[in-house]
Amino acid sequence: MIARVNKTLSERALILAPRGRDASIAAAMLAEARIQSTIAADIASLIDQLSAGAGFAVVTEEALRSADLHGLAGFIDAQEEWSDFPFILLTERGGGLERNPAARRFLEALGNVTFLERPFHPMTLVSLARAGLRARRRQYEARSRLQTIREGEEKLRIALAAGRLGAWTFDLEANWLDASPTCKANFGRTADQPFTYENLIASIHPDDRDSMIQSVEQSLANGSDYDVEYRCLWPDNSLHWVQVRGRPTYAAAGKPMRMTGVSQEVTEQKQAEAALRESERQFRSLADSIPTLCWMAEADGYIFWYNSRWYDYTGTSPADMQGWGWQAVHDPDALPEVMEGWTRSIATGESFEMVFPLRGTDGTFRPFLTRVVPIRDERGAIVKWFGTNTDIFAQQQAENALRDLADELERRVEERTRDLMAAEEALRQSQKMEAVGQLTGGLAHDFNNLLTGISGSLQLLQTRLSQGRVDELDRYITAAEGAARRAASLTHRLLAFSRRQTLDPKPTNINRLISDLEELIRRTVGPAVQIEVVGAAGLWTALVDPNQLENALLNLCINARDAMPDGGRLTIETANKWLDERAARERELSPGQYLSLCVTDTGTGMTPEVIKRAFDPFFTTKPLGQGTGLGLSMIYGFARQSGGQVRAYSEIGKGTTMCLYLPRHHGRDEDTLATHEWKATSGAPDGETVLVVDDEPTVRMLVAEVLQELGYTPIEVADGSAGLKVLRSDQRIDLLITDVGLPGSINGRQVADGAREVRPDLKVLFITGYAENAVVGNGHLEPGMQVLAKPFPMEALASRVRSLMAEG
Repeated sequence: MIARVNKTLSERALILAPRGRDASIAAAMLAEARIQSTIAADIASLIDQLSAGAGFAVVTEEALRSADLHGLAGFIDAQEEWSDFPFILLTERGGGLERNPAARRFLEALGNVTFLERPFHPMTLVSLARAGLRARRRQYEARSRLQTIREGEEKLRIALAAGRLGAWTFDLEANWLDASPTCKANFGRTADQPFTYENLIASIHPDDRDSMIQSVEQSLANGSDYDVEYRCLWPDNSLHWVQVRGRPTYAAAGKPMRMTGVSQEVTEQKQAEAALRESERQFRSLADSIPTLCWMAEADGYIFWYNSRWYDYTGTSPADMQGWGWQAVHDPDALPEVMEGWTRSIATGESFEMVFPLRGTDGTFRPFLTRVVPIRDERGAIVKWFGTNTDIFAQQQAENALRDLADELERRVEERTRDLMAAEEALRQSQKMEAVGQLTGGLAHDFNNLLTGISGSLQLLQTRLSQGRVDELDRYITAAEGAARRAASLTHRLLAFSRRQTLDPKPTNINRLISDLEELIRRTVGPAVQIEVVGAAGLWTALVDPNQLENALLNLCINARDAMPDGGRLTIETANKWLDERAARERELSPGQYLSLCVTDTGTGMTPEVIKRAFDPFFTTKPLGQGTGLGLSMIYGFARQSGGQVRAYSEIGKGTTMCLYLPRHHGRDEDTLATHEWKATSGAPDGETVLVVDDEPTVRMLVAEVLQELGYTPIEVADGSAGLKVLRSDQRIDLLITDVGLPGSINGRQVADGAREVRPDLKVLFITGYAENAVVGNGHLEPGMQVLAKPFPMEALASRVRSLMAEG
């Protein structure tokens, strides 16, 4: 762009005349001629005004005579090439160069200067002023033309650079080539390397040189544009392609003087074209070699190409199939649906997929799976469609055969599965009977020993009573009670293993339970075993039977002690555990939050075979007489019944870790209730009555005896129906004690529920010797209900009765 000029400044006159009224007079003269002027006070002011812009300057000789003209000379020398600023110098008498040699100094300093000798006529000054202004205007016009030329050259340079075009001019008379840096680069030269016409000819590939020269001669002969592509060898012997375009210029007589044009390296374009041709060749070769019928269409659906497979199958020619000719090989019944789907895809840009028949050369129709996908440009607009037609006749036959085979295989698999399930069931039954045989054999052995002690003690007790020898009775009573307690312990262990023991779960702080049991554990394992307790901070609460958990922990510690005959270290550790699906599946648990109680020893360890059988009933590695083989099975049953799991981890010679996993309970722990020792008393309020329901006469008799000793009035019945009759009568009943497993159709829980219907506040004590946890609620009983497991000490029964009767 050409900058706009401030005409007021660019055409004004500058006046430097410091003596008297010379400046104002000169300004008035110019004003009469409508020429604006500005008066400068001194040389420095004049230079400042010149920099702002002016048309000419009027200066008096005396203003320059003794002044320093270096600054003014510097302004004159710094002018652009289009500028030659005009000065009018007013001299004294005899002030011309021929009569005033001193004026030569001013000529050298000012350059374009006109001398005007004073005195002068005003019109003379005005005439010189107008001449100087006209000259200055021509300079402004030259500046504009020069700026236009420069801008044009810059635009051309930018255009050439953007198009990577090199400019060149060849002077035919002088045989001289002028090439731009880009042009030289097209031929492998740097900007500072010489590049003559001879260099140009020598760089052209020998096979292309003659055709290039012929094209130049033809252009000069008929005045046509010169446009040729040829290969050239760069100085490094690399081969490149160049496109050169030009036009000749002629003299007035029609003689060619020069050629001017541009050059461009097109090596990449040529390589791309070659690659495209090769790609198209490979594509056609591939498309013709695959068994699928292929074709391409324009964006509007007009098909312009098919592979050879299409023509081979349909027996048509390219002329037959151009455009919409493909409809001729379609089944007329299916064609409307095909047209509808294809038209919809063209309109929406969605891919097309359909199965329809196409006619072959033999006139028969075979099913084809047709898929058509759009080809889009970088803006996402569809430019082409590519379609395939795949013959699926054989595939459909294979699918039908495969479907029949799958049906037959499924039938055979079902038969085989039934046979295997029957065999597995038989194997499980056999294993179950073997386990039952092992269990009952061990149970019979232990119970025979215990029954021998009980029956023998009772027989000797009867004999001594008949002999009147009562001083030895305590001895036999103690022996019978001991055998009975061992039998009860064995029964509890069996129920624990079978997960059918009656538990009394409570929210329990396991760290506190371990702390309370630590001293007993230390006394049990002995001084040779070092005990370390690692309780997790912030350990969650577990809902378990604390007494059974104490037994399990003590049992694990005893087993650890026995595995370290020479002493060692025993570690009891608790932790909070998050079990994800994988970890829970490995432990046969549901994913969620658990807390672990682990007992680790540094003992002999266990083999993988022993670990697999460690929780089997009556399996033990201890010497004969030192273990029943029910300890770990009891722990396993207790853990599973509590919703958890137990796992063993061991390595021979390094030790064993037994870990109990118990579900987290969201609630606070409770202190274990203290057990009160039973003492006979008759302090019960008069008239308090207890209904006892049990099918075992001996149990009813013993419970009634305890109740009478406590001062209560017992009522005994043998089944649930009889118990409900009493409960629905007007008889006073303050407490119901009932067995859960009663004969008939009414169990103990149903008796209690029926009693609560007519007596909502009735207290209930369930006494059970079997697995009725699901019946009585598995620890989640209603208020005023408790459970007592058989066999139980009489003092425990008395304590429970007193506790229930004491509740409000």
